[in-house]
Order: sequence, then structure tokens, then C-alpha cells
Amino acid sequence: MENKRTTNSLPASWFHKKKLFEYWIKEWELRGLDNIKGYKPLIEIMNYSYLSESKRFRPVLFLSCLESLNQPLVNGKYTALAIECIHTYSLIHDDLPCMDDDDYRRGQLSAHKKFNEEKAVLSGDALLTLAFELIAHSNHPNTAKMVAELAKASGMNGMVAGQLMDIEATGQKGDLESLEKIHKCKTGALIAVSLKLAAIRANQSVDIQEQLYNFGIKLGLMFQIRDDILDVSGSQGLGKTVGKDAEQGKLTYPSLIGLEESQKYLEDLSNNAKKDLIELNLGQSELSYIISFLTNRTK
Repeated sequence: MENKRTTNSLPASWFHKKKLFEYWIKEWELRGLDNIKGYKPLIEIMNYSYLSESKRFRPVLFLSCLESLNQPLVNGKYTALAIECIHTYSLIHDDLPCMDDDDYRRGQLSAHKKFNEEKAVLSGDALLTLAFELIAHSNHPNTAKMVAELAKASGMNGMVAGQLMDIEATGQKGDLESLEKIHKCKTGALIAVSLKLAAIRANQSVDIQEQLYNFGIKLGLMFQIRDDILDVSGSQGLGKTVGKDAEQGKLTYPSLIGLEESQKYLEDLSNNAKKDLIELNLGQSELSYIISFLTNRTK
């Protein structure tokens, strides 16, 4: 497929994979997959968040890396769906009144505003556990390792740990080191493991797996820095309410080092990430376009 750059610096092939992923979701719609079935009222609540319009960045990143490693996209179906389950559950819980207390997500009411807190919590719980059931259906010799890596990146060593660090840092003075630690876990871990899972699925060496994971951590930091910049200077799009971080006293890159330095740091990370791809012999792959997208995205 021709890789013409779009206005937000992503190639046409990226949107082809996004369209394929959306087809997989709509084809399924949590109605049932092989032996995976569920309680219909709960599925309705899960679908509300899971099927809502979004960038689908993490599952498509996984598919992009899988393709760059010469693997058929269909081999990544269940894992891509699982990654999006984890991400969606995290957003549902993030928006709860006891957490970030946000009324909107992905251009619509947050799950707890549409339904209620109890139903939102349970739909998040169901999506979290469904992720591992999905990977178990991937029918690959490395399935157990994939489950372990996704669990590690999602839980007490990754995303959830980062969420707690973020809560503890709210309203407190911090430094760049502590902010990096938060977002390497909260944002970076799930993005990084999406790349590592592709490498595992493609039977790459442990060294390549780790190199791609470390590259993914850089992408995660870039994603977060740009998010922080857009929270100050952007307009409400598919994400959370603009200005919410400042309102809640969150520790962010602009609040810590200013907008100009945040943008400079983002560009430095971008240059380092490009060097990583060259070392991986993936400098001409679709992954290079993603670096540009993360540096310049507007929503």
C-alpha cells in the first residue's frame, strides 16, 4: 500500500490497519468470540467505551510493528483486541470521581456519567480480565510469555503503579526524574509492551524484544509530553477535557519545565527514537512515521 503522508504525519498504511482493527471490533462487538461470551447488560456497558471512536494508537502500533517484522496482520488479531481492552479499562477507571473525575472521554460522556459508578467500575474490571482471555486464544507457542508481559506492563510494575504515582504527585512539587518515572509506567509501559508483544509473536530474539520495548518507552514519553502540551494549548477532541490537569494540580511537563522546554524535550526524544530505529534496521519502516506523528499531533 502506498505510504503517502497525511496531515498528521501518519501514512495511509497506518489507517488501513486502523480500519482493519475497527472491522475486527465491529465484527465481534463483544457478542461472543469462540467460547468467550458474557452477561448481556454488562456487555452493553463494556461496548459503550470499547467501541467508541478513538485513535486506537496502541493496538495499531502493535500491528504496525508486527508488519514491520514481516508477520501477517491476522496473526495479531486477538492480541490487538486485548491491548485495546486494557487501555479502555484504564480510561474508564481513570475518569471515575475517585480518580481524575472527568465527565467526558473520547468525545462522549464518561462511562460513570452515562451509566453509574458501580457499572463503570465493573465494565473496566471485565475488560481487564477479558484481555488475558483473548490472548489465550492467540494459538501461539509464546502465548504464556505474552500474557506475562502484558500483565507486567499493566499492573503493579507498570500502568497501575504509574497511576498511583500520579495520584501521589498531585498537588505536590516534583522534579523531572519523578515525572519521568510516573509516565514510563502510566503511559509508556502499555505502549512499550505493544511493541514487545509484536516481537515475541514474531519470534524475535530477547535483545530485539528489549530494544523495541525501550524504543516504546520513548514513544510513551513523547505521547505524554504532547498530551500535556495539548492540555494547555489544545482544543477538546477525542481525549479528556482540556485544562483538567491544571485544574487538578497535576504534575505535568509544562507545569514543571514550561511549554517551550517541553516542546524541546519532545524533539530531543524524537531524535533519539529515530536513532533507535536505525539500530533496529527499521529506519524505513512505518514506525518512523509514528515518531513524527507523536511530535506534531494536534489531538
